[in-house]
Amino acid sequence: MKWSRMLFWGVAIQCAVTGVVMAASFEGVEFPDSVTVPSGALVLNGLGPRFATMAKIRVYVAGLYLPAKISDADALIQSKGSKQLLMKFQRDVSADQSRDAWEKGLGKASKSYPKIADRIPQLMAAMNDMKKGEQMIYSFTDDQVEILVRGESKGVIKGRDFCEALFTVWLKYPPNKEFAKGLLGK
Repeated sequence: MKWSRMLFWGVAIQCAVTGVVMAASFEGVEFPDSVTVPSGALVLNGLGPRFATMAKIRVYVAGLYLPAKISDADALIQSKGSKQLLMKFQRDVSADQSRDAWEKGLGKASKSYPKIADRIPQLMAAMNDMKKGEQMIYSFTDDQVEILVRGESKGVIKGRDFCEALFTVWLKYPPNKEFAKGLLGK
């Protein structure tokens, strides 16, 4: 009993000092309940696991942060304001593998967003080899997305249509259905 109290107070003090409170986890991958961006605080909307192959090998877990929770895909795609998608990689992924996944998803989404073709090379150039334990962030404002890899900006892509296309891939044409359901908090 004494050890459990000490552990509780140790964790409570650490969270108070660092300002980090973990709100959710997916199979041991933890995410904070909120993040702060220049426009203010964003809350965790949901966690989506990205699986590869029929064996459901976990590639990464993504946490979606919004100004307020939204569980409807169309409403989220059309929503304005800051958003952030944080990917925590659970295995090594090459830049080419990421590019291939984007090509498949954007091939489907581009039917609704035909004017994004000229900006797709910017997205492809931002892809990097990712190692287990590393993070990639897609940070959105109303009309642009910045892609950060290991905390370093890899590019800013302008256009509300491009931002909507990325969310359309994640929510309408996801790599696996658990991914979209999880991001929507379902």
